[in-house]
Amino acid sequence: MPAATPSDMPSNHPETPLLRRTLRLGVTAATFALLSTIFTPLGPAPSYGQTTDDDNTYEDVPTWNTGHVDNLDNDGVFDGTLDTDGCSGNQFCSSEPAPRWQIAVWLVRVLDDGVEPTLQGTTRRFSDVPASYPWVAHIERAAALGVTQGCGDGTRFCPNDLVSRGQLASFLVRSFDLPAAPAGTAENLDFEDVSTGSTHAEAIVRLAASGITQGCGDGTSFCSNQSVNRGQLAAFLNRASVLEETGTIPPDGPPDTIPEETTTTTTTTPAPAPAPAP
Repeated sequence: MPAATPSDMPSNHPETPLLRRTLRLGVTAATFALLSTIFTPLGPAPSYGQTTDDDNTYEDVPTWNTGHVDNLDNDGVFDGTLDTDGCSGNQFCSSEPAPRWQIAVWLVRVLDDGVEPTLQGTTRRFSDVPASYPWVAHIERAAALGVTQGCGDGTRFCPNDLVSRGQLASFLVRSFDLPAAPAGTAENLDFEDVSTGSTHAEAIVRLAASGITQGCGDGTSFCSNQSVNRGQLAAFLNRASVLEETGTIPPDGPPDTIPEETTTTTTTTPAPAPAPAP
């Protein structure tokens, strides 16, 4: 696993206010409260993490993750980002590692409620993400939101580098401004591979305390050094979005489902980012 870069370090700087998103959530809550007084529920709602029918968007998504993936797919989060070598059609390719460009695109679409960003000005922030790069607007927006600070010395973004689960924890804490965990949480955390004081330990503790992660394998580890894949990223993002909108995350099944025999580590993939769908 490479040394942590500035963008992967936990950040204590103030987050950029997302006023429009906050207002939308307030309106959504008020509307829901009004409708709930008018309509009588016809039956129990399905688990937010799963769908109840067999007509799921993608044929290769495990049952525990169908709701997460379908929710984000319905919001257009994945548009133009899934067709890579060996993955096309109605496949989601859950086990495919998610590079930094893909994480930036999905995060920005979730944080901005699907509003596609536009380039501002003529100066590009990162030397390896020129104006001709397919997802330059999303990466620039991610930087503006404080989600990323670049890689290395901060002058590059390293769009094709993979991201470890530990690094993603820090991304998510910054993105959703997750609060500090209650006192004693770190001491009671059962992730055997997360040591107090390690680079991403505080972010992982916040992620677990919020309910966004349940660990990996049998739940006794976080698998900090393993590359995050599409399926896990979708679950993390949907849980974080649900938490932000409702204030709670209902249980949705097993941990983040990395087979215990998996030994993937963070590396760099040479695969370029696909162009956005026309």
